[in-house]
Amino acid sequence: MSKSIYYDEKSVNKFLKITLSLTIIVLVAILVYGTFKVYYGAPPIPGQVISAKGKTLFTGQDIVAGKARFQEFDLMDYGSIYGNGAYFGPDFTDQYLHREVKYYRDFESQKLYKKPYNQISPRDRDYIKSLVISKIKKNRFSSAGNVLTYTPGEIYAFDKIQKRIENLYTNGNPKLGIGKDLVPSKYDIKRIVEFYSWAAWSAGTLRPGVDHTYTNNWPYNRGAGNVPPTYLYTWTFASIAVFIALAGLVIWFFLTYISPGWQEAPAMLDNWKPMEDLGNFKITHSMKKAGKYFFLGAFLLGLQIIAGMLLAHYYAERSSFFGINTLTILPFNIVKSWHIQLAILFIASMWLGAGIFVSKYIGGGKEPKWQSFLIDFLWWALLIDGVAALIGMYLGAKGYFHKGLWFFIGNQGLEYLQLGRLNQIIVFVGLLLWVVILYRALKPNFIKNTDKWSVEWLLLISASTIGLMYVFGMFPLAWILKNWTITDFWRWWVVHLWVEGTFEFFAVVVIGYFFLAQGLVKRQTIENTLLLEILLIFLGGIIGTGHHFYFIGDASIWIALGSMFSFLEVIPLLLLTMQAVYEKNVLVKAGKEFPQDLSFKYLEASTFWNFVGAGVFGSLINTPLMNYYEHGQYLTINHGHTALFGVFGLLGIALSYYVLRMIVEPSKWSDKAGRIALWCFNAGMILWVILNFLPEGFMQFAASVKHGYWYSRSIYFYDKTDMWLWLRSPGDLVFTIGVLVLFIDITIKLLQVKKSVKE
Repeated sequence: MSKSIYYDEKSVNKFLKITLSLTIIVLVAILVYGTFKVYYGAPPIPGQVISAKGKTLFTGQDIVAGKARFQEFDLMDYGSIYGNGAYFGPDFTDQYLHREVKYYRDFESQKLYKKPYNQISPRDRDYIKSLVISKIKKNRFSSAGNVLTYTPGEIYAFDKIQKRIENLYTNGNPKLGIGKDLVPSKYDIKRIVEFYSWAAWSAGTLRPGVDHTYTNNWPYNRGAGNVPPTYLYTWTFASIAVFIALAGLVIWFFLTYISPGWQEAPAMLDNWKPMEDLGNFKITHSMKKAGKYFFLGAFLLGLQIIAGMLLAHYYAERSSFFGINTLTILPFNIVKSWHIQLAILFIASMWLGAGIFVSKYIGGGKEPKWQSFLIDFLWWALLIDGVAALIGMYLGAKGYFHKGLWFFIGNQGLEYLQLGRLNQIIVFVGLLLWVVILYRALKPNFIKNTDKWSVEWLLLISASTIGLMYVFGMFPLAWILKNWTITDFWRWWVVHLWVEGTFEFFAVVVIGYFFLAQGLVKRQTIENTLLLEILLIFLGGIIGTGHHFYFIGDASIWIALGSMFSFLEVIPLLLLTMQAVYEKNVLVKAGKEFPQDLSFKYLEASTFWNFVGAGVFGSLINTPLMNYYEHGQYLTINHGHTALFGVFGLLGIALSYYVLRMIVEPSKWSDKAGRIALWCFNAGMILWVILNFLPEGFMQFAASVKHGYWYSRSIYFYDKTDMWLWLRSPGDLVFTIGVLVLFIDITIKLLQVKKSVKE
């Protein structure tokens, strides 16, 4: 293999280490600064909301209580606040704001012209429109007195909206997918409406000293005077230019300094041999016990796809499931919370099992004392906590837990963080135990290998960060945060920094190790690539988190930061995989046997969906201007499904097959069922994208631009796109076949596992 005249693996490695270390320091400093800005600039919660005559309408404690009830009944998994949450129902912020504008216009029209708004002249309507906008935009919050004053028109609108929501949450509306007693107490409903009112106020009124609202003029609502601010255009075009420039720089750096000339010849063709010898490979008790994690993961995936199909059906037929009334027993919000948590649990189960096996394989040496017991304990803890959490989420959202008990063992009502606090603590302790298990197994290797930047050390470090980042979803430990903006800020720390940061970190290290173990890419190339990848993950994972903060009441600085570094991390992994594919194909053409072909194909698919689902579909919606109109719509579903399952789900299955290939008797191994499942997964996701996600998403985006955001999230829009909602079914069917085949195949293979060796 020829070398670039600039090529020096050791100097590149040293340069990347220094750059990564300095970058982490700078990024943490920026994140700390940004956190202070969030706390300082979050929309204030007034001590009292009063009328112009000084009458108290409700208090800040009422707003916080409404937020608590909103979380308790898991309404974030039905609709959304500031665009974050579920997309089945409305965005409660914009729905309130839209209705407030409507009622406010009627109030002013009756006051000035003694007629309803729709009966006055066009000229008078124009005047009323501008009058209402000016009144909504004026900030009447007094920081000195900690008091927010509502105008008579706002009070009139509040009363109307409260009665409307009280009727809806009490009596239900099958057409909207709401069963009876969604929130059983009228007192709780009033608190929730007060919380909605505060959120709508923050979205409609101007932030002091600037010409935009607390939410950067989101949602798009011309009636309230909300249109995209100029800086959204500026940072959108700037982010596109910066992304193209940085993408080119990353590709150039990889091909010039990390892996130059890799297509000229395979790196190890003459002396190629994978690290494992399947025929003579001996498994220990702890290695064998990893198999049960794959069985549990496949089973949980089956439950998850059942919940997903029910959710997809609810979009098309909201009142029932093929005529069966399921709204009261299985409401959308609870099923969605199950769907999300089952996805996390199935991925976690497969990753935990793979980590347990690979760590012992790398570490070698004798089996650590009590290792098998710890592995069994962790598995049972995962199973019991998972079952308890699913039951608790149901009972909590149904209102069976009182006096704060819902917070600890019920449903916290935060998307991706629905688990009760006690369940979360158990998950955190379980993740720490997993790291302990990995360290005990890896310890013999660490004694021999002192390079803290090696693949083996990075494996342990990346596993540790998964548990570490989960902590930020538990602030404060004993009760909810008062301000929704701050709550969502920390929630995104977990969702983005956990999934797109630490998950991605662990994923690329594991994939890099796989390529190393198969002898496809040299260690130095892999470790240099991993350092570059980790650098970009931290850029996209830490600073890129800002693209979730655009419109949730945070400072506008996040629009500049979040728009710049959101997509680059997919590039090095794509290039590394391309190199591994090339090397593998050369080996196969040369007559070499490649026993891990099935797991390799799943890794190829995972990398493909990482580029398409996370990269292409993520970049489609993350630029500020696009996100302004699209935030919380079907194109986000498109990104979420293809990125979460496509990247991390397929990686978990790849790791499962990698381990199974090593512990199953070679004479009994077959790739056939696994290949069928992979084809079904890929075909199912492609059908989702082509027949449902993209058509529905682009129509919804167009509806938002044309009619306003509220309309794009309303039943009026979904009723007009009914055909595309039903076209989700073909993809669901094909995908489900894949899940069934996978579960059967893993079960059969676990029955064919070799006997453990005695130590």
